[in-house]
Amino acid sequence: MTLKTFHFAGIASMNITQGVPRIKEIINASKSISSPVIIAPLKNSKSEKAALAAKAQADKCLLGDLLKYIDEVYEANEAYLIIRINMKRVKRLRLEVNMITVAEALLAVSAFKLKESSLEILSTNKLKIKPSTAKSTLFFAMQTLRQKLPDVMVRGSKGIERCIVTKGLGAGKDIKGRKRCKDDEHCLMVEGTDILAAMGIRGVEAHRVASNHIVEVEKALGIEAARATIMNEMQTTMSHHGMTLDSRHVMLLADLMTYKGEVLGCTRFGLEKMKDSVMMLASFEKTADHLFEAALHGTKDPISGVSECIITGVPMQLGTGLFKMVHSPQKCVPPKQRKPVFDDPELHKSFAHTPL
Repeated sequence: MTLKTFHFAGIASMNITQGVPRIKEIINASKSISSPVIIAPLKNSKSEKAALAAKAQADKCLLGDLLKYIDEVYEANEAYLIIRINMKRVKRLRLEVNMITVAEALLAVSAFKLKESSLEILSTNKLKIKPSTAKSTLFFAMQTLRQKLPDVMVRGSKGIERCIVTKGLGAGKDIKGRKRCKDDEHCLMVEGTDILAAMGIRGVEAHRVASNHIVEVEKALGIEAARATIMNEMQTTMSHHGMTLDSRHVMLLADLMTYKGEVLGCTRFGLEKMKDSVMMLASFEKTADHLFEAALHGTKDPISGVSECIITGVPMQLGTGLFKMVHSPQKCVPPKQRKPVFDDPELHKSFAHTPL
């Protein structure tokens, strides 16, 4: 798997982690993975224009990408900045951006400390900005604002880095082995972790959106969706290297990681939440720490798992060791003699000993 990783890394010009590193991310339930990707199938998957329009909504757009120029104006009574937007570029990129959305984006940046009175829309592509001079001089505030303006995000989500349009070949398969998109259909591959923002894009089939980030799927869609994602990602990663796993093994792994109601990785932190057995935790990592902690608090171990039974030499509760005596019979007590219903003393026969 390690040797084949680089051969399968490039899918639709987006690098996706494969091989042993990807398996390690899945099993450990990593909160930050190296290449988070969201597959978003489209409602109108046959049209390339519809796919590009959906891509324009998903892509992160900074103000610096749309600016034509920034002018500094110093007058006798005031100083301000004038920014001009390249509307031709906005139309070419099919962005839903105007001066109102730009003004709202600037007001949302808390570092600028701008008020509605500080902004004035001069035309359809010009905006006047008066910097805040609460903690600095006017000249320093002008220069700081000019440097930070190009980095203001006008469209998109912070959890989405970029988006590309691809055909069904790079979309992969779902848990049932079906292709998410057919070979002649368009779909979006979004690089990022914000699955809810990807589901909210117009033109995207929200119920078919899938992500390879297990922890984010659990936060957005719940534990059952995270369990299905673990199974799907394990099978997908193995199939890229020509290996097949029985679905029962993958289901067992997914159930073990999710049966507590949250995604727990196969690390010492996850196992501490999964199991209460001291012996099992001591057999994994940090043996002395677990034993000292258990001795300090007087922890009891039921010795019911496989690892604990092997350590203590007790038969494991598997196979023939699974059966135990359920019913323990008590001692037999002889029944009391009951008086006959029809009893005549004359019929009683004496067995007394008579001498010869």
